[in-house]
Amino acid sequence: MGIVKGIIAPHPPIIVPEVGGSRREKAQQTVQAMEEAADIIKQADPELIIITTPHGAVFRDALAVSVLSPLAGNLAAFGAKEVNFHYSNDIQVAEEIIRRSNQKGIPAVALGTGLAREYRISLKLDHGVTVPLYFIQKAGVTCPILPISMGFLSFEELYQFGAVIKEVTEMMNRRVVFLASGDLSHRLTKDAPAGYHPKGKEYDALLIDLLVKKQ
Repeated sequence: MGIVKGIIAPHPPIIVPEVGGSRREKAQQTVQAMEEAADIIKQADPELIIITTPHGAVFRDALAVSVLSPLAGNLAAFGAKEVNFHYSNDIQVAEEIIRRSNQKGIPAVALGTGLAREYRISLKLDHGVTVPLYFIQKAGVTCPILPISMGFLSFEELYQFGAVIKEVTEMMNRRVVFLASGDLSHRLTKDAPAGYHPKGKEYDALLIDLLVKKQ
């Protein structure tokens, strides 16, 4: 079957009511879009959701593919420890993605207890995964997930990695939704996470325009 739907999703914790509270009203367009995306995912009826995130264990020289199951996380870092997530993983798909990637010269590593211990990194689901999952879970989608942390590889390598995911999911006959979790510039205001940059608004507008045009 392979990838039946692709979604790009932002992950600002403020859009989760237990985190944002009244501040959530400032992001109503984003909230509505996430609810619509969750409904689209539900209609796609996936057997697996593959989620790429920039907030997991990011390596300079490799992509990190989770081989841990079960998976768990929460929003405690944002003052909402009561918001918890528990999911299973598809280890077979994860291991085949790693194997084929390395076979093609694309560095990918298995992110499990051994690697986490070696590099002293957390295996909890990060907010790049949990914020979109909040809406997906609310929509009633409970299938396994496969988190993959981005790596600082070339655009060509990342493109080829995506092709590997397509190959593996088709070969293993999984009905998959691919969700790319990522925000915009983070640099529109002086109190923004990365500080203000005058080109932040220009960058965001260009990216949105390209997405609308599907380029």
